[in-house]
Amino acid sequence: MKIYLTSYQSLKYLNNYFEKLDRDFLNSQPFLKILISASVLRNFSSKSLMEFERNSYYLDALNLTHIPSKKDLIQFIESGNTSGMENLSHLLLPSEFGGGDLYKDNLINFLLEIGIEKLKIPNTLVNMVCKLSLLCISFLISKNLCPELSNSALLDKDFEIKFNTNGYVIIKNAINTDVIKLAKKELKKIKDYEIKNNISHLYGENFKFQRVYNLLDKSDIFLEIINTPIISEAMELIFDRPTLHDKFYLSSFQSNTLFPGAVDQIWHIDANVPPPIPDWTMRVQTAILLDEFNTINGGTELLPQSHKLLRHPSGSETIDKDSIIKVEAEPGSIVFWHGNTWHRSTANNDTNERNALLACFSTSFFREVCLEENHFRIISKERIDKMPENTKRILGYYHGVKRGVNSYI
Repeated sequence: MKIYLTSYQSLKYLNNYFEKLDRDFLNSQPFLKILISASVLRNFSSKSLMEFERNSYYLDALNLTHIPSKKDLIQFIESGNTSGMENLSHLLLPSEFGGGDLYKDNLINFLLEIGIEKLKIPNTLVNMVCKLSLLCISFLISKNLCPELSNSALLDKDFEIKFNTNGYVIIKNAINTDVIKLAKKELKKIKDYEIKNNISHLYGENFKFQRVYNLLDKSDIFLEIINTPIISEAMELIFDRPTLHDKFYLSSFQSNTLFPGAVDQIWHIDANVPPPIPDWTMRVQTAILLDEFNTINGGTELLPQSHKLLRHPSGSETIDKDSIIKVEAEPGSIVFWHGNTWHRSTANNDTNERNALLACFSTSFFREVCLEENHFRIISKERIDKMPENTKRILGYYHGVKRGVNSYI
Protein backbone atom coordinates (compact mmCIF):
# COMPACT_ATOMS: atom_id res chain seq x y z
CA MET A 1 0.00 0.00 0.00
CA LYS A 2 1.18 3.53 -0.72
CA ILE A 3 1.43 5.35 2.57
CA TYR A 4 2.68 8.79 1.54
CA LEU A 5 0.79 11.88 0.43
CA THR A 6 1.63 13.30 -2.99
CA SER A 7 -0.43 16.47 -3.44
CA TYR A 8 -1.22 19.82 -1.87
CA GLN A 9 -4.90 18.91 -1.88
CA SER A 10 -4.13 15.86 0.23
CA LEU A 11 -2.21 18.11 2.63
CA LYS A 12 -5.30 20.29 2.86
CA TYR A 13 -7.38 17.26 3.86
CA LEU A 14 -4.68 16.48 6.41
CA ASN A 15 -4.94 19.99 7.85
CA ASN A 16 -8.72 19.67 8.05
CA TYR A 17 -8.17 16.62 10.19
CA PHE A 18 -5.66 18.50 12.34
CA GLU A 19 -8.40 20.99 13.09
CA LYS A 20 -10.83 18.24 13.99
CA LEU A 21 -8.32 16.96 16.54
CA ASP A 22 -7.60 20.27 18.23
CA ARG A 23 -7.93 23.43 16.15
CA ASP A 24 -6.37 25.89 18.62
CA PHE A 25 -3.41 23.75 19.61
CA LEU A 26 -2.40 22.57 16.14
CA ASN A 27 -2.87 25.98 14.51
CA SER A 28 -0.46 27.36 17.11
CA GLN A 29 2.12 24.72 16.21
CA PRO A 30 3.57 25.46 12.75
CA PHE A 31 6.65 23.39 13.66
CA LEU A 32 4.51 20.34 14.37
CA LYS A 33 2.60 20.71 11.09
CA ILE A 34 5.87 20.92 9.19
CA LEU A 35 7.28 17.84 10.91
CA ILE A 36 4.13 15.84 10.21
CA SER A 37 4.21 16.87 6.54
CA ALA A 38 7.92 15.93 6.46
CA SER A 39 7.02 12.46 7.65
CA VAL A 40 4.00 11.81 5.38
CA LEU A 41 4.97 13.61 2.15
CA ARG A 42 6.78 11.58 -0.48
CA ASN A 43 10.26 12.94 -1.25
CA PHE A 44 10.09 15.69 1.36
CA SER A 45 13.49 17.31 1.96
CA SER A 46 15.15 20.42 3.31
CA LYS A 47 15.26 21.65 -0.28
CA SER A 48 11.48 21.19 -0.45
CA LEU A 49 11.10 23.34 2.65
CA MET A 50 13.11 26.15 1.07
CA GLU A 51 11.01 25.91 -2.09
CA PHE A 52 7.84 26.22 -0.02
CA GLU A 53 9.00 29.68 1.12
CA ARG A 54 8.08 30.94 -2.33
CA ASN A 55 5.23 28.49 -2.90
CA SER A 56 1.93 29.54 -1.35
CA TYR A 57 0.24 26.20 -2.10
CA TYR A 58 2.02 24.50 0.80
CA LEU A 59 1.26 27.36 3.18
CA ASP A 60 -2.38 27.52 2.11
CA ALA A 61 -2.84 23.76 2.41
CA LEU A 62 -1.60 23.71 6.01
CA ASN A 63 -3.05 27.12 6.93
CA LEU A 64 0.38 28.53 7.72
CA THR A 65 1.26 32.20 7.46
CA HIS A 66 4.98 31.62 6.87
CA ILE A 67 7.72 29.01 6.87
CA PRO A 68 9.70 29.18 10.11
CA SER A 69 13.41 29.71 9.65
CA LYS A 70 15.59 26.62 9.66
CA LYS A 71 17.29 27.99 12.79
CA ASP A 72 13.97 28.24 14.65
CA LEU A 73 12.94 24.79 13.46
CA ILE A 74 16.20 23.24 14.65
CA GLN A 75 15.90 25.02 17.99
CA PHE A 76 12.36 23.67 18.45
CA ILE A 77 13.41 20.11 17.62
CA GLU A 78 16.58 20.04 19.71
CA SER A 79 14.66 21.37 22.71
CA GLY A 80 12.60 18.19 22.62
CA ASN A 81 9.70 20.25 23.91
CA THR A 82 6.49 18.24 23.63
CA SER A 83 4.63 20.54 25.98
CA GLY A 84 0.99 20.55 25.01
CA MET A 85 1.30 17.54 22.75
CA GLU A 86 0.05 15.45 25.61
CA ASN A 87 -3.31 17.04 24.81
CA LEU A 88 -3.35 14.75 21.81
CA SER A 89 -1.93 11.66 23.46
CA HIS A 90 -5.36 10.13 24.04
CA LEU A 91 -5.73 10.02 20.26
CA LEU A 92 -2.51 8.13 19.67
CA LEU A 93 -3.97 4.66 19.92
CA PRO A 94 -2.40 1.55 18.37
CA SER A 95 -3.19 1.25 14.69
CA GLU A 96 -3.47 -1.58 12.22
CA PHE A 97 -0.30 -0.19 10.64
CA GLY A 98 1.78 -0.37 13.80
CA GLY A 99 3.08 2.37 16.06
CA GLY A 100 4.18 4.92 13.48
CA ASP A 101 7.54 3.36 12.55
CA LEU A 102 6.50 3.60 8.90
CA TYR A 103 7.29 7.32 9.03
CA LYS A 104 10.28 7.33 11.38
CA ASP A 105 12.97 6.93 8.70
CA ASN A 106 11.38 9.63 6.58
CA LEU A 107 11.28 12.07 9.47
CA ILE A 108 14.77 11.30 10.81
CA ASN A 109 16.28 11.69 7.32
CA PHE A 110 14.68 15.12 7.10
CA LEU A 111 16.03 16.12 10.52
CA LEU A 112 19.53 15.03 9.54
CA GLU A 113 19.22 16.98 6.27
CA ILE A 114 18.43 20.25 8.00
CA GLY A 115 21.54 19.89 10.15
CA ILE A 116 20.56 18.19 13.41
CA GLU A 117 23.12 15.78 14.79
CA LYS A 118 21.80 12.26 15.12
CA LEU A 119 22.49 12.14 18.86
CA LYS A 120 20.48 15.34 19.37
CA ILE A 121 17.30 14.02 17.73
CA PRO A 122 14.76 13.68 20.57
CA ASN A 123 13.12 10.27 20.45
CA THR A 124 10.05 11.43 22.38
CA LEU A 125 9.29 14.11 19.80
CA VAL A 126 9.95 11.77 16.88
CA ASN A 127 7.68 9.08 18.30
CA MET A 128 4.91 11.57 19.01
CA VAL A 129 5.07 13.05 15.49
CA CYS A 130 5.16 9.63 13.81
CA LYS A 131 2.20 8.35 15.80
CA LEU A 132 0.21 11.48 15.03
CA SER A 133 1.15 11.14 11.34
CA LEU A 134 -0.07 7.57 11.38
CA LEU A 135 -3.33 8.61 12.99
CA CYS A 136 -3.89 11.22 10.29
CA ILE A 137 -3.08 8.86 7.44
CA SER A 138 -5.37 6.21 8.92
CA PHE A 139 -8.16 8.77 8.98
CA LEU A 140 -7.60 9.82 5.36
CA ILE A 141 -7.60 6.17 4.27
CA SER A 142 -10.83 5.48 6.17
CA LYS A 143 -12.53 8.42 4.45
CA ASN A 144 -11.16 7.48 1.01
CA LEU A 145 -10.10 11.08 0.48
CA CYS A 146 -6.73 10.68 -1.23
CA PRO A 147 -6.27 8.53 -4.34
CA GLU A 148 -2.59 7.94 -3.56
CA LEU A 149 -3.65 6.10 -0.41
CA SER A 150 -6.11 3.78 -2.14
CA ASN A 151 -5.45 0.07 -2.07
CA SER A 152 -7.84 -1.74 -4.38
CA ALA A 153 -7.59 -5.51 -4.31
CA LEU A 154 -8.62 -5.44 -7.98
CA LEU A 155 -5.72 -3.31 -9.16
CA ASP A 156 -2.93 -5.70 -10.02
CA LYS A 157 0.55 -4.58 -8.98
CA ASP A 158 1.54 -4.81 -12.66
CA PHE A 159 -1.33 -2.57 -13.78
CA GLU A 160 0.97 0.31 -14.70
CA ILE A 161 3.34 -1.95 -16.63
CA LYS A 162 0.49 -3.55 -18.57
CA PHE A 163 -1.04 -0.16 -19.33
CA ASN A 164 2.23 1.36 -20.53
CA THR A 165 3.13 -1.73 -22.57
CA ASN A 166 -0.18 -2.50 -24.27
CA GLY A 167 -2.00 0.83 -24.06
CA TYR A 168 -5.00 -0.64 -22.25
CA VAL A 169 -6.04 -2.75 -19.25
CA ILE A 170 -9.34 -4.53 -18.58
CA ILE A 171 -10.40 -4.94 -14.93
CA LYS A 172 -13.31 -7.35 -14.73
CA ASN A 173 -16.13 -7.04 -12.18
CA ALA A 174 -14.71 -3.82 -10.71
CA ILE A 175 -18.06 -2.36 -9.60
CA ASN A 176 -20.82 -4.03 -7.62
CA THR A 177 -23.59 -5.54 -9.73
CA ASP A 178 -26.37 -3.79 -7.77
CA VAL A 179 -24.71 -0.41 -8.37
CA ILE A 180 -24.47 -1.15 -12.09
CA LYS A 181 -28.12 -2.21 -12.28
CA LEU A 182 -29.22 1.00 -10.56
CA ALA A 183 -27.03 3.13 -12.84
CA LYS A 184 -28.51 1.44 -15.91
CA LYS A 185 -32.03 2.04 -14.59
CA GLU A 186 -31.30 5.73 -13.90
CA LEU A 187 -29.65 6.15 -17.27
CA LYS A 188 -32.68 4.73 -19.08
CA LYS A 189 -34.95 7.25 -17.35
CA ILE A 190 -32.68 10.10 -18.42
CA LYS A 191 -32.31 8.85 -22.00
CA ASP A 192 -36.06 8.41 -22.39
CA TYR A 193 -36.70 11.86 -20.94
CA GLU A 194 -34.24 13.52 -23.33
CA ILE A 195 -35.62 11.70 -26.37
CA LYS A 196 -39.21 12.52 -25.39
CA ASN A 197 -38.37 16.20 -24.95
CA ASN A 198 -36.34 16.39 -28.16
CA ILE A 199 -33.15 17.39 -26.35
CA SER A 200 -31.25 14.12 -26.74
CA HIS A 201 -27.81 13.94 -28.29
CA LEU A 202 -28.33 11.37 -31.05
CA TYR A 203 -25.66 10.92 -33.69
CA GLY A 204 -24.08 8.55 -36.18
CA GLU A 205 -25.56 6.81 -39.19
CA ASN A 206 -29.36 6.65 -38.77
CA PHE A 207 -28.87 8.22 -35.30
CA LYS A 208 -28.24 4.86 -33.66
CA PHE A 209 -25.95 6.34 -31.01
CA GLN A 210 -26.95 8.38 -27.97
CA ARG A 211 -24.83 10.32 -25.48
CA VAL A 212 -26.02 11.69 -22.14
CA TYR A 213 -23.84 14.45 -20.74
CA ASN A 214 -23.48 16.03 -17.30
CA LEU A 215 -24.17 12.76 -15.50
CA LEU A 216 -22.86 14.08 -12.18
CA ASP A 217 -25.75 16.53 -12.02
CA LYS A 218 -28.42 14.01 -12.95
CA SER A 219 -28.21 11.21 -10.39
CA ASP A 220 -26.25 10.41 -7.23
CA ILE A 221 -25.53 6.94 -8.55
CA PHE A 222 -23.09 8.43 -11.06
CA LEU A 223 -21.34 10.28 -8.23
CA GLU A 224 -20.92 6.94 -6.49
CA ILE A 225 -19.48 5.33 -9.61
CA ILE A 226 -16.98 8.09 -10.40
CA ASN A 227 -15.75 7.84 -6.80
CA THR A 228 -14.98 4.13 -7.14
CA PRO A 229 -11.50 3.97 -5.53
CA ILE A 230 -9.99 1.84 -8.26
CA ILE A 231 -10.57 4.61 -10.82
CA SER A 232 -8.73 7.33 -8.90
CA GLU A 233 -6.03 4.88 -7.87
CA ALA A 234 -5.42 3.92 -11.48
CA MET A 235 -5.24 7.56 -12.56
CA GLU A 236 -2.83 8.32 -9.72
CA LEU A 237 -0.50 5.62 -11.05
CA ILE A 238 -0.81 6.57 -14.71
CA PHE A 239 -0.44 10.34 -14.30
CA ASP A 240 2.11 10.25 -11.48
CA ARG A 241 4.99 12.73 -11.77
CA PRO A 242 7.27 14.58 -9.32
CA THR A 243 4.94 17.40 -8.31
CA LEU A 244 2.67 18.17 -5.37
CA HIS A 245 0.00 19.61 -7.63
CA ASP A 246 -2.99 17.40 -8.48
CA LYS A 247 -1.87 14.97 -11.17
CA PHE A 248 -5.11 14.64 -13.16
CA TYR A 249 -8.65 15.95 -13.56
CA LEU A 250 -11.87 14.51 -14.90
CA SER A 251 -12.32 15.89 -18.41
CA SER A 252 -15.75 14.42 -19.17
CA PHE A 253 -18.20 11.89 -17.81
CA GLN A 254 -20.98 10.78 -20.12
CA SER A 255 -22.88 7.73 -21.26
CA ASN A 256 -22.61 6.01 -24.61
CA THR A 257 -25.48 3.92 -25.96
CA LEU A 258 -25.41 1.87 -29.16
CA PHE A 259 -28.90 0.98 -30.33
CA PRO A 260 -29.48 -2.13 -32.44
CA GLY A 261 -28.31 -1.38 -35.97
CA ALA A 262 -25.45 0.91 -34.90
CA VAL A 263 -22.58 0.50 -37.35
CA ASP A 264 -18.82 0.24 -36.85
CA GLN A 265 -17.23 3.44 -35.62
CA ILE A 266 -14.08 4.68 -37.36
CA TRP A 267 -10.73 3.94 -35.76
CA HIS A 268 -9.58 6.95 -33.74
CA ILE A 269 -7.65 8.14 -30.69
CA ASP A 270 -8.96 10.20 -27.78
CA ALA A 271 -5.85 12.39 -27.44
CA ASN A 272 -7.28 14.45 -30.25
CA VAL A 273 -4.53 17.02 -30.74
CA PRO A 274 -2.81 18.08 -33.96
CA PRO A 275 0.31 16.17 -35.00
CA PRO A 276 2.90 15.50 -33.79
CA ILE A 277 1.28 13.41 -31.03
CA PRO A 278 3.34 13.68 -27.80
CA ASP A 279 4.81 10.51 -26.35
CA TRP A 280 3.61 11.32 -22.81
CA THR A 281 0.14 10.57 -21.46
CA MET A 282 -2.30 13.39 -22.15
CA ARG A 283 -5.58 11.56 -21.67
CA VAL A 284 -6.91 8.27 -20.38
CA GLN A 285 -10.35 6.92 -21.22
CA THR A 286 -12.29 4.58 -18.97
CA ALA A 287 -15.32 2.65 -20.14
CA ILE A 288 -17.51 1.41 -17.28
CA LEU A 289 -19.69 -1.38 -18.65
CA LEU A 290 -23.40 -1.24 -17.84
CA ASP A 291 -24.08 -4.08 -20.28
CA GLU A 292 -22.01 -7.04 -21.33
CA PHE A 293 -19.56 -6.29 -24.12
CA ASN A 294 -19.33 -9.10 -26.66
CA THR A 295 -18.61 -9.79 -30.32
CA ILE A 296 -22.22 -9.12 -31.34
CA ASN A 297 -23.48 -6.04 -29.51
CA GLY A 298 -20.86 -3.42 -30.39
CA GLY A 299 -18.07 -4.20 -27.94
CA THR A 300 -15.03 -1.93 -28.20
CA GLU A 301 -12.06 -2.96 -30.30
CA LEU A 302 -8.52 -1.94 -29.30
CA LEU A 303 -5.22 -2.18 -31.15
CA PRO A 304 -2.55 -3.17 -28.59
CA GLN A 305 0.60 -1.02 -28.47
CA SER A 306 -0.84 1.43 -30.98
CA HIS A 307 -0.34 4.21 -28.42
CA LYS A 308 3.34 4.02 -29.31
CA LEU A 309 2.67 4.86 -32.98
CA LEU A 310 2.09 8.51 -32.03
CA ARG A 311 -0.25 9.24 -34.89
CA HIS A 312 -3.91 9.32 -35.83
CA PRO A 313 -5.31 6.38 -37.80
CA SER A 314 -6.00 7.32 -41.40
CA GLY A 315 -9.33 6.65 -43.06
CA SER A 316 -7.72 4.13 -45.40
CA GLU A 317 -5.82 2.33 -42.64
CA THR A 318 -5.50 -1.45 -43.09
CA ILE A 319 -5.33 -3.17 -39.71
CA ASP A 320 -4.42 -6.80 -39.27
CA LYS A 321 -7.54 -8.43 -37.78
CA ASP A 322 -5.44 -10.86 -35.77
CA SER A 323 -3.83 -7.92 -33.94
CA ILE A 324 -7.12 -6.48 -32.72
CA ILE A 325 -8.44 -7.09 -29.20
CA LYS A 326 -12.22 -7.22 -28.92
CA VAL A 327 -13.37 -6.36 -25.39
CA GLU A 328 -15.51 -9.13 -23.98
CA ALA A 329 -16.47 -8.49 -20.37
CA GLU A 330 -19.37 -8.50 -17.92
CA PRO A 331 -21.30 -5.48 -16.63
CA GLY A 332 -19.33 -3.76 -13.88
CA SER A 333 -16.00 -4.24 -15.62
CA ILE A 334 -13.83 -1.23 -16.44
CA VAL A 335 -11.67 -0.79 -19.52
CA PHE A 336 -8.81 1.71 -19.24
CA TRP A 337 -7.05 2.83 -22.39
CA HIS A 338 -4.35 5.35 -23.23
CA GLY A 339 -5.47 8.47 -25.09
CA ASN A 340 -3.17 7.53 -27.97
CA THR A 341 -4.53 3.98 -28.31
CA TRP A 342 -6.38 3.23 -31.53
CA HIS A 343 -9.89 1.99 -30.80
CA ARG A 344 -13.49 1.96 -31.98
CA SER A 345 -16.92 0.66 -31.05
CA THR A 346 -18.20 -2.01 -33.43
CA ALA A 347 -21.57 -2.71 -35.00
CA ASN A 348 -24.42 -3.64 -32.66
CA ASN A 349 -25.98 -6.65 -34.37
CA ASP A 350 -27.91 -7.61 -31.24
CA THR A 351 -31.61 -6.94 -30.58
CA ASN A 352 -30.76 -5.02 -27.39
CA GLU A 353 -28.95 -1.74 -26.89
CA ARG A 354 -25.44 -1.64 -25.40
CA ASN A 355 -24.71 0.90 -22.65
CA ALA A 356 -21.50 2.13 -21.06
CA LEU A 357 -20.29 5.12 -19.08
CA LEU A 358 -17.24 6.95 -20.40
CA ALA A 359 -15.06 8.82 -17.88
CA CYS A 360 -12.18 10.61 -19.54
CA PHE A 361 -9.26 11.97 -17.50
CA SER A 362 -6.51 14.38 -18.55
CA THR A 363 -3.20 15.45 -17.11
CA SER A 364 -3.76 18.40 -14.78
CA PHE A 365 -1.28 20.84 -16.26
CA PHE A 366 -3.48 21.23 -19.33
CA ARG A 367 -6.00 22.92 -17.10
CA GLU A 368 -3.31 25.08 -15.54
CA VAL A 369 -2.28 26.22 -19.02
CA CYS A 370 -5.82 26.80 -20.33
CA LEU A 371 -7.52 27.87 -17.10
CA GLU A 372 -4.89 29.20 -14.71
CA GLU A 373 -7.63 31.11 -12.91
CA ASN A 374 -10.93 29.29 -12.33
CA HIS A 375 -13.06 32.16 -13.59
CA PHE A 376 -16.40 30.51 -12.96
CA ARG A 377 -15.66 30.01 -9.28
CA ILE A 378 -14.00 33.36 -8.52
CA ILE A 379 -16.30 35.64 -10.53
CA SER A 380 -19.89 36.05 -9.32
CA LYS A 381 -22.65 34.64 -11.52
CA GLU A 382 -24.31 38.07 -11.54
CA ARG A 383 -21.19 39.65 -13.01
CA ILE A 384 -20.73 36.89 -15.58
CA ASP A 385 -24.35 37.30 -16.71
CA LYS A 386 -23.69 41.01 -17.41
CA MET A 387 -20.45 40.45 -19.33
CA PRO A 388 -20.19 41.22 -23.06
CA GLU A 389 -20.49 38.17 -25.29
CA ASN A 390 -16.87 38.43 -26.39
CA THR A 391 -15.67 38.33 -22.78
CA LYS A 392 -17.76 35.22 -22.11
CA ARG A 393 -16.33 33.63 -25.19
CA ILE A 394 -12.67 34.21 -24.31
CA LEU A 395 -13.37 32.92 -20.78
CA GLY A 396 -14.69 29.69 -22.32
CA TYR A 397 -18.18 30.26 -20.92
CA TYR A 398 -19.85 28.32 -23.73
CA HIS A 399 -17.29 25.55 -23.98
CA GLY A 400 -18.44 22.02 -23.19
CA VAL A 401 -22.16 22.76 -23.00
CA LYS A 402 -23.71 19.84 -24.87
CA ARG A 403 -27.24 19.26 -26.05
CA GLY A 404 -29.52 18.27 -23.16
CA VAL A 405 -26.83 19.01 -20.59
CA ASN A 406 -28.99 21.00 -18.15
CA SER A 407 -32.47 19.83 -18.97
CA TYR A 408 -33.13 16.67 -16.92
CA ILE A 409 -35.49 17.01 -13.95
